[in-house]
Amino acid sequence: MTQTDIIQLIHKHFPDVRWNELAFHDNGWDHAVAILDERLVFRAPRDLPESPPDKLLHEAGFLKHLLKQATIGLPNYLYMAEDHSIGGYEILKGNELSAENFRSLDEDSIESIVHQIAGFLNVLHTTPNTVANNFGLQEGKDYHSRDMFGKTEQLVLPKLNSQESAIVLSRLALLRATLVTSRPVVPVHLDLHDEHILWDGFHKQVSVIDFGDMALGDPAYDFAGFWDLGEAFARKVFDHYTGVQDEGILLRSRVFYNCFSISMMKDSFEGWPITFEYAYKRFISSIQDSER
Repeated sequence: MTQTDIIQLIHKHFPDVRWNELAFHDNGWDHAVAILDERLVFRAPRDLPESPPDKLLHEAGFLKHLLKQATIGLPNYLYMAEDHSIGGYEILKGNELSAENFRSLDEDSIESIVHQIAGFLNVLHTTPNTVANNFGLQEGKDYHSRDMFGKTEQLVLPKLNSQESAIVLSRLALLRATLVTSRPVVPVHLDLHDEHILWDGFHKQVSVIDFGDMALGDPAYDFAGFWDLGEAFARKVFDHYTGVQDEGILLRSRVFYNCFSISMMKDSFEGWPITFEYAYKRFISSIQDSER
């Protein structure tokens, strides 16, 4: 999906849409994005021919269901192609909740973010699975199960020293043990990381974007990205969370978090839009964090 492709789709399906400036983003793993005049966001699957034909339509429908209860900002699709190949919504304002941006926030802002994110997860995780099924959400393979174990040993370990390799193998062993335990299955965002959480400091509003990976799965996945902002933040969100009564969520989320950078290192060798250098830097950073 190139910039020309997405422009052609917009012209084809929404001929009345006009703009002066277009920003094209194709660094996402699942969708290409065009932002028109910092006003409208249009998304189209990167692998359009192979994408499930109703995936974007189902995503938009489920979001409309969540908007009935959620108090945070969520994409509200106002445009949807008849063949569901592209859709658009009004842009959600805010900056990514990166670790750098997070460090600049005052305590009142952090408390507001905690309450809003916990409230959103309460709504998402208590949505009945039968409702989620109506919008195409299915229980899929675990996030880390894409040949995670064998491929990591084959592709990643040769790039690491003996100490780093031992850490990887230890984390994978803990992950393997976690994946065979009995866990709740609920609707999950599955990619709730800093780049998908926006904070509008002026309006004190959290927004969450990019629901392309939604599925039915372990609620712990939706807490894993919070560890990037520190243990205190992850625990605060969990303390205000009432969605699923399971004391093991936070512990499992740490296991998943510790394997994110490992998964990214593996993915860098398999054609995904990420470099080994970036993933390795994240891996080293995660080691340093665990030693603090």
